[in-house]
This record gives sequence, C-alpha cells and structure tokens, in this order.
Amino acid sequence: MQASVKASLLAGIFESAMDAIITVDQQQKIILFNRAAEVMFGWRRQDVMHQPLEKLIPGRFRLAHARQLEQYGDTSAASRRMGGLDLVVHGLRANGEEFPLNVSISQVATSGGTLFTAIVRDVTAQQASQQASQAQLTLLETSISHLNDMVVITEAESIDEPGPRIVFVNAAFERHTGYSCAEVLGRSPRFLQGPLTQRLELDRMGVALRAWQPVRAELINYTKDVQAFWVELDIVPIADATGVFTHWVSVQRNVTERKRAEQAMAVGAAENTRLLQQVSQLNVGLDRQVAERTEALARQEALFHALAEQAPQVIWTLDLKGEVTYLNHAWFDLMGGTLQDWTGRQWIDAIHPEDWPGLKANWRQAQAREAPFSGTRRLLSPGGGVHTMAYRAAPVRDERGAVIFWVGIEADMSEIKRIEDDLRQSNQGLEAFSYSVSHDLRAPLSTINGFSSLLAKQLAGDERAKVNLYLSRIQNGVAQMGRLIDDLLSLSQVARTPLHRKPVDLSAMARTILGEWQARQPGHQVSAQIENGLQPHGDAGLLKVVMENLLGNAWKFSAQQAHTRISVGQQPDIAGLPVYFVRDNGAGFDMAHAEKLFLPFERLHAAGEFAGSGIGLATVSRVIERHGGRLWAESAPGEGAVFYFTLPKSAGTD
Repeated sequence: MQASVKASLLAGIFESAMDAIITVDQQQKIILFNRAAEVMFGWRRQDVMHQPLEKLIPGRFRLAHARQLEQYGDTSAASRRMGGLDLVVHGLRANGEEFPLNVSISQVATSGGTLFTAIVRDVTAQQASQQASQAQLTLLETSISHLNDMVVITEAESIDEPGPRIVFVNAAFERHTGYSCAEVLGRSPRFLQGPLTQRLELDRMGVALRAWQPVRAELINYTKDVQAFWVELDIVPIADATGVFTHWVSVQRNVTERKRAEQAMAVGAAENTRLLQQVSQLNVGLDRQVAERTEALARQEALFHALAEQAPQVIWTLDLKGEVTYLNHAWFDLMGGTLQDWTGRQWIDAIHPEDWPGLKANWRQAQAREAPFSGTRRLLSPGGGVHTMAYRAAPVRDERGAVIFWVGIEADMSEIKRIEDDLRQSNQGLEAFSYSVSHDLRAPLSTINGFSSLLAKQLAGDERAKVNLYLSRIQNGVAQMGRLIDDLLSLSQVARTPLHRKPVDLSAMARTILGEWQARQPGHQVSAQIENGLQPHGDAGLLKVVMENLLGNAWKFSAQQAHTRISVGQQPDIAGLPVYFVRDNGAGFDMAHAEKLFLPFERLHAAGEFAGSGIGLATVSRVIERHGGRLWAESAPGEGAVFYFTLPKSAGTD
C-alpha cells in the first residue's frame, strides 16, 4: 500500500473515530486533535493546535497530570490506562465545565522525540448510571433486610440433588429460623425440611420449578432447635438481560399462628370456603378486566403502527428521556439502517451539528411545559445527502393526564427548499438583468453616442490623431458592452440550466484552467499548489464556471505581487463534510464590505486597478446555491483572499 493511501486511510480513521484522539509532543504541546475531540471539549482544532495540553485539564489537576505523563514517558511501557468507571481523570471543556474521562495513553519514540497519543472517552453518563445503579442496589438490599417476611435467594441451578445453593437471606430469616447468615450460605434450602414436610407438595413444586415457573406453596420447615413451623412461600425465577435464568427468589411468611387458628376454627370452615370462593371470583373478574384492557391497548398499538407504516412522512416516538422507541418505514427509506441503528440516542448523530442546539432548546422547553413543539432541522444521511425536515411533536398522556411518551411527525422539505432557491435565483437573475439594461448598458452606449458625435465633427478637419483616439474609445466602449452582455447571459443561464450531477475531478479542472492562464500570460510567475483527489458531486459545466471565475480572480488580483501563490484544496467542516477552497496572496479586500462581494455589479476595487464586470462572483454564488451548498470568503487588505464553498451530495435526482 502506497504511503499516500496509508496516510489517507489513517486520516479517515482518525477523523471518523467516535472517541477523542489527542497526540502531544514531548513538551506536551497538542499536535493532533480529531473531530470527536472538538465535539467533546468544545474547542475548534485551530484553537488548540500547538497549545499546551493543560488547556484541556482543570487547574487543580494540571501539575499532577504533567508529572504522571513525564513518569510514564520514562518507562518502556507502550500503553497505559489512566482511568475507568471506578477510577477517572477529569477534563475541562471550552466553556469551563469539568467532566470525567476514561483515558488510554500510548507512547512512541520518533526522530523528533517521544509522542504521546491518548484515546479519550467521556464517561459522564456511565458514571451517573453506575452511581444510580449502586444506590438502587443499596436501597433494595436495605429494604429487603427490613422486611418482616423471610427472603431467600438461591442460584438457578438444577432443583434436583444437590439442588440450588443459598446466596442471600435477610434478617427476618435469621429471627424466624435461629440460623445466622453465615450458617446457611452455600447450603440447599432443603436442610430446613424434616419428617412432617409434605412430600406431595414438594413434588408439585418440583414440576413447576423444572419448567422455570413461579410457585406458591405452604410447607412445614424446622428451626435450628428443631421446632416445626408453617411457611407460606412464593418462589420466582429471575432472568438476566439476555433471558437466562440466574436465581430463585423465595419470599416466606411464617403462618404457623394462622394454621393453628384454622384448625381451631373447624366449625367455620364452610364460611371460610364461601369467602375464599368470593375472593376467587373477584380475582377472576379482576383478571378479566386486566386482560380486556391489555387487549384494547394491543389493538390501539396495532392500529397506530398500521397507520404510521402507511404514512409518507417520518413518524417516531420518544420516551421521557428523549430516546427513540419507534421509527416508521419513511425514516429508513430516507436514512437507511435498522431500528437497532437508531434507537436510544443514536438518532442525534444524524442531526446537523448547527441545528442541534435549537432542537435541544425546543425539546427542553416542550418537556417543561408538556406542550407540543415544532421547527425545522437538517438530517445528514449516511450516503452524504442533506435533508431539510419540518417536524412537529406532541406529548401522549395516560388516563390520569400524565405524559407517558412523545410522538412526532416530520416531512422532507428538501425539494420545496430547492424549488424556493430556484425561484429566488430566477428572480435575482431577472432583477440583475433589468438593472443591467437600465443602468450598466447605458454607460457604454453613452460613450459610443458621445464620441460618435465628436467624431462626426472631427471628420471635417485634418486632426487624424483625435479621430483615432475617439475611434479607440468607441471600440473600448463597445467591447465593454459586449463583455457585460456575455456575463449577463452566463448569469442567466446558471438559473435555467438543468443540473446533471456526477463526480467531477476538480483537481484536474483547476490545473487545466491555471495552465490556460499561464499560456496567456507567460511572464506572470505563479506557484500553484493543487490538492489531488478533489472529486465532489456536481454539474461539470457549472463547476467549471465556478473554478474559472475563482482562479481567474486569484490570478488577476495577485498580478501585482512579486511572486504569486495560488492553492486549491479541501478541509472538513464541523460535521465532517468537505469544504473546498481557492486561496491567493493577492490584493485582498476589507471584510467590512464582504456582504457586497457576491452581488451583481458590485466591485470592491476600482476599475482602473483591476479589470472586470462585477458579475463573476455573483455567477459563482448562483452556481453554488443551485447545488445546495454555501459560498463565503475570508480576507484582509494586502493579505490575499480565501474563497470557500461546499457541494453536498444530493440524495435525489435533479
């Protein structure tokens, strides 16, 4: 594999990594900082490059961290872990917020010194989840320990000999049986049974337990001092997240007094039977109501899914934490993947980073007010397309009025937006043409008219030099009018020409255009640097118009420099999409007037300094807008200029 291919592959892996990757040199200055690091720490790459690493570390940890890194550099270890869920280091975001990190660090010796590379993961959510789980576990153990009923937890092994082993008993068990926790752990619960324990009941329990079914039974057990007592017990199998049964939980109530009372009240047995039958009937009625309610809910859910799957718009549901629980087919048609690819909070990755703050603010306000919310957002599809979506969401409430989840619907407005842009561009083209007819074409026509009149007067005399001068000016005026007409026609064609998108070799196109300029002006020395592999999707003819204008301006406005430098390349934006640029070291311009730069007939330099009609950049702007991209510039007087533009890959057909 060639070195350039390897470098591109490594750069792609580096930029697409989900974890932050940061490399520092031996002086602990940052030399690599990937896109995930920008998102995690809130710093742009250009703001931290070659800055001390301590910029990303809270002040109270900086000295200790620097010493640890120096000590690690003195060792021969290739890698080292600097934290975990139970042992974390802390980072510092650009807004001053501290947050916990899990860091793996490695070192490599180079000819320029030792480089340290850290793979950093934000463990804020994991740490909070672990703390919450531990708190719940502690609360659960405390609650169980204080129950009046006996609780026994055994491992889910075979119920046959030697049987499951006890792993937990609560304080109530110790009080009722006389056995301490230490005396029973690891033993089978059968050691509590004796000669009066009902064998038929044990057989019935065994059948149910072998089928991993819950059991309720009454048995005679024995205390440590061999005293018999009655227990009513419920045994329930417990499974882990994968569905594998791991434990049995037995809740036992000492019902000895009740049993004695039942035996003493044999006379009231018939009444007790009648009462038990009534309770049973009530339970049957309650079970029937629950079953009917469950069936009704299932029908409603099936109806919702059937309607949602037929809808042409995207429909989704979120739980109260903002995590996706359902997406209809329209989402997958637009974004691809399966439900597992987007459930939880993974859907956030599809939101354009510039739209996420507004969407998050909408969601928080809606949660606080428990009210519907709406807006627009852009989705970045895995294929590189950008979809403008109009969304509206509302809370769903239960019979008590409490919000139980949110449902939303959104429509793809990309085509409507494209039509609006086309209409706007057409209107702008008509406005520009009307303006040129009423204003700019009048100037060269006036020149022709005025000097033609003077020429007519001079023809009667012998002053041939003046006649030639007037004729020259007439010709220049006519030529200027011709250039204006050509530029106006080019501008109007941008709005009318259908787009035919395909991969375009922008690198080869730039080399050809600069070669043509060099052939026309061989005395102009230019150092051109053109990045290889620039291949956006777009209309080849219109993109040639873009490059001819941008490179022509770079050539023209840098002509007064002793040595001209022009470069063409690309760089990623905050969403990881390519941004193309054309840079020169020419005259530059004042950014205070940048808003006029892309308007027809607006010029930031006098016509005497640099020739031109003032339509070229307006044409470039229209072409980029037709492609759904953005165009902007950065400059300063005397320091050259950089023109940036994006060309998103459309998911549809133009």
